[in-house]
Amino acid sequence: MAERRGSVAALLFIDVDGLKRVNDEQGHAEGDRLLCATADLLRETLRSSDVLARIGGDEFVALLSRDTAMDGAEVLDRLELAAEGRNERQDLGFPLSFSIGIAVFDPVSPVPVERLIELADEEMYQQKRIKRAKAQMRSFAPSPLSDTARASLPPGSENGGPSGSGDPSGNGSPDPALGGVGSGTGHR
Repeated sequence: MAERRGSVAALLFIDVDGLKRVNDEQGHAEGDRLLCATADLLRETLRSSDVLARIGGDEFVALLSRDTAMDGAEVLDRLELAAEGRNERQDLGFPLSFSIGIAVFDPVSPVPVERLIELADEEMYQQKRIKRAKAQMRSFAPSPLSDTARASLPPGSENGGPSGSGDPSGNGSPDPALGGVGSGTGHR
């Protein structure tokens, strides 16, 4: 239809995060509640002119109309805010989260819908990898030193050096290994 009209369209590929874990830990009835809550949130957040379908166990696609497709980033923001709002209610017993890939149909160089799905699926997996990497980085964040551990350190060393700058030499100079940025607490 978008090709016939010569208009832009966008396809979202949405994968529900954590469905397997919910099914395994809380049972399939709870997994079904997660799927229904996700479908409800998607239906409530997308426009009535958009088409939504469940295409697999934990996967949905949404074909955004020409008006919505132009605001793809806005749609993603609305979905994220809607999920955050739903999670604040804490009525599910598990977080509602999904990873989304988006592919845009350009009538100037049209591709079949199957290719759009493949492209959006690839983008969704990229988003999922980014989420996992962020979660791993959070799990490796240093925890504050206990009073006992802090007491066993030489004075001023709990921040990396006598100056507290993260520079072991104590002179506060940037660490060249960090591209000339002072190492501080090790966080960027």
